[in-house]
Amino acid sequence: MFRSKKKHFLRKFGAWGLDLVTFTELRERGLTGITLFEKDSGNTYFVSLNNILDNGFVDLFPPYGEQIFVGAEHWELLGH
Repeated sequence: MFRSKKKHFLRKFGAWGLDLVTFTELRERGLTGITLFEKDSGNTYFVSLNNILDNGFVDLFPPYGEQIFVGAEHWELLGH
């Protein structure tokens, strides 16, 4: 997934967010992890499904609905 840090990184929590409905649908289809391409820096990050389940948290983010957030410290930097 491609994300802009300005738009999808919640500084309040230091975490990347993903729509909970989308995450749930992907999980039901066999999601094993998420690779994130951060457009502003050009960095690529990865987080496993287990890491999301262990460390993610859900918060209501109006007007976008429920989001699952995973702290930046849980994402592995794959490269630039």
